[in-house]
Amino acid sequence: MSDIPPLTHATPEQLAEAVERNEHSWFRSMVRVLNGDLEETDKLSRYHCAPGSPIFKGVWGARLAEAEADAVIEETIAWYKARSAPFFFWWVGHGPQPADLGERLLAHGFGVFEKDATAMVADIDALNWDNPRPVELRLEPVMNETQLQQWKATFLESFGIPEWAGQAWVDATHTIGFGRAPWHLLLGTLGGEPVCFGLLYCGAGVAGLNGLGTRPAYRRRGIASAMQLERLRLARELGYRYAVLTASEMGRSPYLKLGFRDTGRRVSRYMWRAA
Repeated sequence: MSDIPPLTHATPEQLAEAVERNEHSWFRSMVRVLNGDLEETDKLSRYHCAPGSPIFKGVWGARLAEAEADAVIEETIAWYKARSAPFFFWWVGHGPQPADLGERLLAHGFGVFEKDATAMVADIDALNWDNPRPVELRLEPVMNETQLQQWKATFLESFGIPEWAGQAWVDATHTIGFGRAPWHLLLGTLGGEPVCFGLLYCGAGVAGLNGLGTRPAYRRRGIASAMQLERLRLARELGYRYAVLTASEMGRSPYLKLGFRDTGRRVSRYMWRAA
């Protein structure tokens, strides 16, 4: 489960590969600090951790022959059922799957959670750092229970998602301890009011920008851009030269303006739910 040092002088191909490798490193780190289950074979990789969100349970890197794909999908569903998982993600990215894996997953009861997210990369020092920042905005790591609960509430309101999705991050933090997780939860406040959140995971040689949101009432004030740059500043401080992320079609434009580039690769997520 060891990771690699920050990449330097990376080629475009290495950076394109690092988008998904950063995610996979993140999943392995969850297993390590949350005492979860991890299986990696020549067929696929899959993991399961206790917190009640599908981000803590998932499959990636399928390398299946067409003749065996459906049987492996069924066996994987059974693997999660044996762990009483209410849901899990199946990540479909670049490389062997087989090519029609998405359609096969749908046929086995999965739903589309995110389709063809754009894999993007950037040299952190080459980005546009001139975005203005609201004067009263404070951006800080989550280091106590009050901040954690504010992070959760901001996460939920920003995305309009169920309470359990935020509680999973609270549960994970309580298990690991404040300041001890391999990822960074960041909270933005304006005049003491929580307004935005961010999530950063550095692994596989790059900084992964894994989550960002602003409460609806505070949008279009440059707050999200400030949080984005704060994550990149932190990554650079930690010694990382390159940043990676996946963005929706609607969300990719701000990243292009910031200086990220489209690798041409796409990543999709399918979600299985227990009946």
